[in-house]
Amino acid sequence: MLKDGLLILITSLFLQSTNPYGVREIKEGVVYFNNNESFDTHLFGLEYLGQISTKQGKPYLVLSGTDCLYCDENPTIRVLTPNNGLEGKYSYPGKIHYWENDELIYESRVFFGEILPNRKGIAWIQREKNDQNDWVKSTYFLEIANDELLEIRDSIQIDNVLEQVVQQKAFEIPGKSFTSEP
Repeated sequence: MLKDGLLILITSLFLQSTNPYGVREIKEGVVYFNNNESFDTHLFGLEYLGQISTKQGKPYLVLSGTDCLYCDENPTIRVLTPNNGLEGKYSYPGKIHYWENDELIYESRVFFGEILPNRKGIAWIQREKNDQNDWVKSTYFLEIANDELLEIRDSIQIDNVLEQVVQQKAFEIPGKSFTSEP
């Protein structure tokens, strides 16, 4: 498992070094690219998770961070688009436990890249407890189509996504455990 993760990391680092929009450095919420361009996200605890190529050349960056430095906010997935800057605020993959009693209330897996054949974006495959305490499954897909980011509630099948992962066309963001925000 670690060996596969290390291979993906080394491949990613090589591709970044040859890509003008590869991330050279992240410092104090600013993303610095290989071509000397930069973008200030105004996020705290900023992490680069990956990027998705586009037809026009500038990639969509998949990032993680928070809007505040000293608060109870959990990190979220953020998307830096070539045309519109930072867009959306989406749940980080993993598990969320209710802050009062540690009960599991949400879990998800998140993938980015070519999620389905010829369909690029970021996909959430998730389940969460509703008001009746029943688990409800859902999928959410941010699709890049014609270099625009489209939000789609889609019936993506995990097996199809995992096939893309095996072919190294899509990548899973490792999940983390959080407590819900009070």
